[in-house]
Amino acid sequence: MAYLQLLALFLLSLAILTLIKNDFFKWIIAVIFSAVFLLQLSSVYLTGNVGDYKFYEHLKQNVVTNIYKEFLAEGILLIALFLIITFVLVWL
Repeated sequence: MAYLQLLALFLLSLAILTLIKNDFFKWIIAVIFSAVFLLQLSSVYLTGNVGDYKFYEHLKQNVVTNIYKEFLAEGILLIALFLIITFVLVWL
């Protein structure tokens, strides 16, 4: 069910971006949608559920900076996915 919700979020983002004609605003909104999508994707990866208030409440900067070495590969993957999803949202 979580993957279906992620797919719906991606398709909704894509549908909204097709309505925007200005390239500058399209890039800004694509970056925002990509960040939201990746936060939800990381929540599904880490907890098995779509992110809710509990996920965002426990996602604190000092915790992330303390354990980033353990999840370095996943962090690099998230950055690569962020770039790919942003470009896909803009050019589709």
